[in-house]
Amino acid sequence: MILTFSKPEFIDKITQGSKIHTIRQDFSNRWKPGRKIDFWLGNPRHTTSHPYAFNQAVCHGTEYIAITRSSEHKVGYVVTVSQDGTTWKLLTPAQTRQLAHNDGLTTEEFYCWFLTDSENFFGKIIHWTQHRYSN
Repeated sequence: MILTFSKPEFIDKITQGSKIHTIRQDFSNRWKPGRKIDFWLGNPRHTTSHPYAFNQAVCHGTEYIAITRSSEHKVGYVVTVSQDGTTWKLLTPAQTRQLAHNDGLTTEEFYCWFLTDSENFFGKIIHWTQHRYSN
């Protein structure tokens, strides 16, 4: 399956191993363990922007992720993760920083990237390593 990226700096982060997952909305539940991943810079359906494949991997697993406004925490937003979508684990600020780093972003970039259209984000972490957050 194709995973497209718009930021050229993700190429080195993926190929060198510092970006170990990506976070996407997955309404149709397409991402499952064992699926082949074809990494692309740009969308191969839009040839005028000269997209190209730069790596391959296998999906080793997924986790659900929710980024929500917190009424109880003064930090603004909280990040929770779940293996099954029913039992959720609240990430600490340090764990959230690590998640953002492992996604190739700073914490500030992470919140700006995922909270552009709404106050909350729900999606999946698509892993191509064995690392997990919900354990």
